[in-house]
This record gives sequence, C-alpha cells and structure tokens, in this order.
Amino acid sequence: MLTGMLAKWFVNLLASGLLLAPAGALPAAGAGARAAPARPAGPTLVVDDSGDAASCSGSLTLRCAILSANTTPFTNIRFAPGLPAVLLESALPAITGNGTWIDGHDLSNGCVCPRLDGTFWTGPAGNGLTINASAVTISNLRIVSLPAGGDDIAIIGGANNEISNDDLGLLPGASQCPVSAATVGVGVAGDLAGSAGASQGVAYIFADTISCHGGSGVEVVGSNYVYIGLQRDGTSASGNRIGVTADGTRAAGNGYAGVRVAANADQVTIRANLIAHNANAGVTLDGTNLSVLFNTLSANNWGLAIGGGQTVTILANNIGTGADGLTPMPNLHEGILLAGGAGLFLSDNVVANNGGAGIAVTGSATQALIQANSIHSNGGLPIDLGNNGHTPNGQFFPPGPNAWLAYPVLTAASGSLIQGSACSNCAVYAYRALGNPAQPGGGGAFLDNTFANSSGQWSFALPAGVTAADVSLTAFNAAGDSSEMSPRPQLFLPLARR
Repeated sequence: MLTGMLAKWFVNLLASGLLLAPAGALPAAGAGARAAPARPAGPTLVVDDSGDAASCSGSLTLRCAILSANTTPFTNIRFAPGLPAVLLESALPAITGNGTWIDGHDLSNGCVCPRLDGTFWTGPAGNGLTINASAVTISNLRIVSLPAGGDDIAIIGGANNEISNDDLGLLPGASQCPVSAATVGVGVAGDLAGSAGASQGVAYIFADTISCHGGSGVEVVGSNYVYIGLQRDGTSASGNRIGVTADGTRAAGNGYAGVRVAANADQVTIRANLIAHNANAGVTLDGTNLSVLFNTLSANNWGLAIGGGQTVTILANNIGTGADGLTPMPNLHEGILLAGGAGLFLSDNVVANNGGAGIAVTGSATQALIQANSIHSNGGLPIDLGNNGHTPNGQFFPPGPNAWLAYPVLTAASGSLIQGSACSNCAVYAYRALGNPAQPGGGGAFLDNTFANSSGQWSFALPAGVTAADVSLTAFNAAGDSSEMSPRPQLFLPLARR
C-alpha cells in the first residue's frame, strides 16, 4: 500500500529504468574482452613501445598514440602482444579526440592488459589519463603507482564516456596496496554535458576494481548524469569493486570514501557495487537527484553518509552485511548517517551489525522517509533521531532532525487486531520487533502498513504467529519525516485488552 507521494516516487524510478531486479554476482573486473562500442569505423594504432618519449618517430608510445588520436576521431588504440607496461614519466596529454577507444587488447583480442605504471614518474603531479571529449572508452587497462595529487583517470569534459573493466590503484592478484597511488581513481569534475537517456550521460563507470587511492575511489564534483555501476544503456548493471581486491575477498581500501558525490553534482546513480574497507564512508553524498541502489556498503567507517542535498533515493542496499544480506561485515560507526539534506527516501535496505545506530538522523536532516527496511543487531538504535539514544514522544519539538516526529502508540489489542494513535493522516508501519527497538541492538523486520485517519487513529490485523507484544511501529507524515521505532509494548506500554 503506497501513499500518493510514494507511488509517484516508484513510478519515476520505474520510468527511469533504475528500479530493476538486483544484479547477481559482480563480473570480474579487468581482463574481459570488451565488445566494441557502437561507433563509426576509424583507424587502429598499436602501441609497441613501453617508454614515454614525446618524439613520435619509429616505435609508437601511448603518448604519441593519444596525440595522433586527437587529430582523428574514432581512433582505436590497442597494444602489441607481450607489452607488459607503459612506464609513465609525467601526465599523458588530454584525450580530445571524440570516439577514442583505448583498450588493453591486441589485434587478435588477446588481453595484453598492460599496466600504466607511475613508478618512474618525474614530472609534476597530474592525471594518468584525462578525457576532454565525447564517446571515449577506456577499457582493460591497469593503472598503478601514480603519484599523489592527481587521478588515475579524470573526466573533465564531453559526454557518453565509458570507464570499464579496468584495475585502478591495484594489480590483479596483489595482496596489498602499492607504496604510492593517485589521490583519486576516477574523477569526474566540472562536466555538465550530460542529459537523460541511453548513452547521453557524462560517464559510465562499471566492472572496474578501484582501490588503494589516497582519497576517494570515485569522485563526482560539479558534474551531472554520472552512472557508477551501470553500462551505457543506463539500466544494465555491472558493478565495480571499490576498496577491495579484484576478487572482492580482501581489503584494499581507499583513503577517503569509496564514492564521493559533492554538493554541486546532479543526477548521479550508484548501483550494484561492492564498496568496502574505505577509510571514511562507503558512499558520501551531497548534491541533488541521487540514487544508491542494490549496493553492498560494508566494513567502512560508515556505510553511507549524507551531508546535504535534495531528492536522494537509498533503495535495496546491504549495509553492514555481505552481498547475501546475512554475513556480518560491520561498518565501524553508523550504517547510514543522515547529517543534512531533505527529500530522502530509504526503503528495502538491510542495515545490520554496524557499530553505531542503524540509521541516524541528525543536524539539519529532514524529510527522511524511512520505511520497509530490515534493521537489526546494530550498536545503537535501529532509527535514532538526534543520534542520542531513545527519544520518548514529547521530549523534543520541531525544528530538529525529521521534525522529532512522534512514533505511533499501541493502545488496544484484541486477538490479531491492534489499534493505536499516531500523527494525523500519517502512514503507520508495523515491524516484527527484534529485541527492543528502543534500545541498542534492537530492530525489526517489516510486516505491513496502514494509515491513521484525521484524528490520528489507526488499526490493522497482524499476520498469523505475530502478537501485539511482538510489534514495533514507525510513522511518517505527508512532508516525508519518519519517526524512531516504538518500544516493544510489553516492556513499556500498558495495553487495554478487550
């Protein structure tokens, strides 16, 4: 049963193609033959020199291949069989040729997968690859040991650019991070050339391993229509591994967030990724029109942190567990920390095993609509307004986090029928309580929902096997504010039984 506001939200998600069944196992990053993107025919250049000479006579360096591609649209750059590495001494020239495709395969589609290695870098700090063009593809490369102060790959202009099947910051098979690494794996900055529709976004970043960087794995600043974990059609999920080794089994965290979306970003989707072991949050969000869907956000300092922004959807993520939604992989602090923002929608997430509250709503965060999640076994409350422990109804009044919305009160029970009071015309959600939801470690599994009338009265029938003593309740109002979970009735509230 959905309110008009929720129904509209889901209709918009369906129309966008983002609300699809969750992806299965993540594909292996790197080493996969990349099907040719749809593009006009163009020349093919084969890099056969591992050096970084700027003189473009004789054998072909990657630097010279990029300079040539900048003069001829839709140039393909491949690598000679057996070429193990390109030893960078300074930042490569920006890619300005539309349709350039740099792929780590040779002409027979054998994976050379060369590493772009910054061990011998002597120039000033800069980016490994910089994209300032449209329809560029970077696939099946390994970029490691670049100096701090730049990005492995930076996108600063153009649209419909793809970063796929790359290993950034860490080589496949490596068990620990290298001594040096770029500050950011993939940076998208100052690029507002995107629009809605397949192949119209600024960037599609998928099926990569992005780990071991001094800052964030992926960073989006001042840009729009960026898709992290989605292919160019904008709907097919192919997630990244961010903060872990290429096989996803060991920690290789980034020094800040797994994914950072800054306040001036718009229309960013993060879907079907494994984001773990990062030093700040798995995902940090500001900006507007953001979606975080079907990800695993675990073993970070925070699973997800929102500092501000508008219209954010957090749907069907596993936060504090493995991808199965069961195996504990706790974040150190809160599973979800909402410190600001408005128009936040959180539904169908598993939030468990985290060191702090499951979901903490603090500061100026408001209109955070929290419904139909499974929240349990956290170090704090399942939902904590103020992040200060249980807040009895009437202790605080608006303004404040989620307007300090009161939780529903159960007033009567007769057989399977329960009745109670809540805010006028509010939605009332019932959960099967796990422990005591008004104490650390408690939580609940969603059962059903109903609506209070204009006087705040509500009732509904519990499913078989659930008694009134098993129930915890939340409310949300027309503005989208949600309450904490109510205490278990048998511990805190006298029931009028008839």
